[in-house]
Amino acid sequence: MFDPRGVRGGSLRCAPWVVVVLAVSCAPAATGLTVDVRTDLVPGVDFTAVQTEVSHTPFTSASAMGMVAPHAAHSGDDFLHGMRVDELPTLAPGDYFVRVSLLSASGVALLQRTTALTLVSRYSLTVILAQACRGIVCPRTGDRPTATECSGGQCVDPHCSPEAAGSCGLAECRADADCSGGGGCGHAVCAAGTCLVQASDGGCGVDAAAHDASQPIDASQPIDVGHAVDAHRDDAAVCGAVSQSCCAGGGCDAGATCSGGSCVACGNPSQPCCSGACGGGQVCASGTCQLCGNQDQACCGGGGCTPGLVCYLGAVCTCVGYASDCSSGETCCGGPHACGPTSVGTICCGNDGALCADGDSRHCCGSLLCCNDGTNFVCVPSGTFPGC
Repeated sequence: MFDPRGVRGGSLRCAPWVVVVLAVSCAPAATGLTVDVRTDLVPGVDFTAVQTEVSHTPFTSASAMGMVAPHAAHSGDDFLHGMRVDELPTLAPGDYFVRVSLLSASGVALLQRTTALTLVSRYSLTVILAQACRGIVCPRTGDRPTATECSGGQCVDPHCSPEAAGSCGLAECRADADCSGGGGCGHAVCAAGTCLVQASDGGCGVDAAAHDASQPIDASQPIDVGHAVDAHRDDAAVCGAVSQSCCAGGGCDAGATCSGGSCVACGNPSQPCCSGACGGGQVCASGTCQLCGNQDQACCGGGGCTPGLVCYLGAVCTCVGYASDCSSGETCCGGPHACGPTSVGTICCGNDGALCADGDSRHCCGSLLCCNDGTNFVCVPSGTFPGC
């Protein structure tokens, strides 16, 4: 699967005496990316789909972004040894972030991992999603700040992958025999230095007393996979998903956060923030996700508002008031005011009939004058009232 020409530092070198013969081979290689997934969660039972996102920029929220590719997962698919979930044959060279999520039938991300890579030619990426990572939020206390992804229960750098093992630290295993928890109840394999242990079909499958075989299985609910499977599997089956107990250390699956000892959905409007983050078009305020950027809503991160609005006092998005500068496209608040040219610049000025200040025509739009109509000063065309 690994093509050394796909990462920075690897290249195809031609000896001088074969330059002519291999001239075509030494030409710049075509680019492209394939994504394979290996996991010990059970397709069709624990998860029903795989979502792959490819982006030039880091993922800053739970909302899908970049190039998104869904892939259905069916019972019998061999994800333990690897399944291809995405192909991008014409992806341009550059830096990329690839986020892969295993989704339950209800769309909840049960496991999620982001890989950072630099694409210079064709590249085959393998993403390993081990059940040992369920409920682990990286980095943990004592981890490096850059160790934001989980691999085999440990927090690692996002550049870590089977194709870039140097970024992964110490390997958990070198051969299948190094992985415990298989026994007669599950199948243990060493996947590029990470132990994967998947329940076997015989004797250790879904507990018939707990699940009616004639009914579809809800992948978000606990599943009894037998006591001989390793402790990571037992923990994953009873904690981490929405409505389940929080895992050790208060961990929950992606898209959920620990509240009062239970995992609750997070990241959407009026829901708790996910570790201080919310989906697109939202901001985390007092621990709750709120819509942001529109009129009278909170300013988004960095003081962002919908085009035309300004972040007032760094807190609320609003239109700009009478006599305010609007030369950069700001939206003037309603009423008889509009953005237009005046003798003092492009401001929110008074249209015909708008109130103005004591004969001061500078804030009336265009050639309108501020005249007394007998009761108030208003912006009107020249000659509307006697003496004006």
